[in-house]
Amino acid sequence: YYTPPESSEMIKGANAVEIKYNEVDCTLQLSKPASRMMVYDVDGTQVLNNKITSQTIRLNKSLLGKPCSLAVIAFTDGTTEVVKLKH
Repeated sequence: YYTPPESSEMIKGANAVEIKYNEVDCTLQLSKPASRMMVYDVDGTQVLNNKITSQTIRLNKSLLGKPCSLAVIAFTDGTTEVVKLKH
């Protein structure tokens, strides 16, 4: 049984977001509570708009556009963070 290695990236903006990738999905670990996440493809089309109840978010890569997507995370304290998600 082979488990492919994960790659990890830490986005250090006003709000720390750690992103881990594997073959199937990407996992976002948020530094503080968030209320909503919107994901947009490179054309600016919104592909996801979900309420968030956890500081760990798992997204299947099939939802992400190629070569990348932008995730806008709205935190409960009124701040936002934009992160690039690689397919």
